[in-house]
Amino acid sequence: MMEFVISMMIRLRDYAKVVERSATHDQLTNCKNRRAMQWVYDTEFDKEQSMMVVMCDLNGLKKINDLQGHLEGDAVLKKTAYLINECFPRKAYRFGGDEFVLFIKNIEEGIDVKDLASRLLKKVEGLMAYPIGISIGVSIYGEDAHNLDELLLHADQALYASKHKGKGVCIVYGEDKSSHI
Repeated sequence: MMEFVISMMIRLRDYAKVVERSATHDQLTNCKNRRAMQWVYDTEFDKEQSMMVVMCDLNGLKKINDLQGHLEGDAVLKKTAYLINECFPRKAYRFGGDEFVLFIKNIEEGIDVKDLASRLLKKVEGLMAYPIGISIGVSIYGEDAHNLDELLLHADQALYASKHKGKGVCIVYGEDKSSHI
């Protein structure tokens, strides 16, 4: 009987790990998902820390889906997630569709957002077999926003402005100028 109980406990533990992973990770890209981002913000983020949200949106994925099919579009999303994680290990979250969010805590004083965006753009645009581009919007905790919802809203507004400027543009929320990469 004891063997049975121990066996069941091990199975339940393993199953709980699988359930937790599927609740916090995107199945297609293996990036963390929005729920994981909220959990990290609520449990691991010290409100005295500096933090920046970098929202990235792929340009051209719809055309790939329309011309090559959704399986090819999925492959592009997987490759993009891999490249983002290669640039910024364990910081990428799939926000939805073709949008990814980088949640960068403890940003250094005077960090060059253009440099971060440039590294990301070169990685993704340089290694893709398709004409994929990225638009980037950035929001900074404390300067632009005081909670996660505001950070995401402001990063999304900056992202929307960068999409209107064209491929390879990074806009920091609250700045009047855009940074063309």
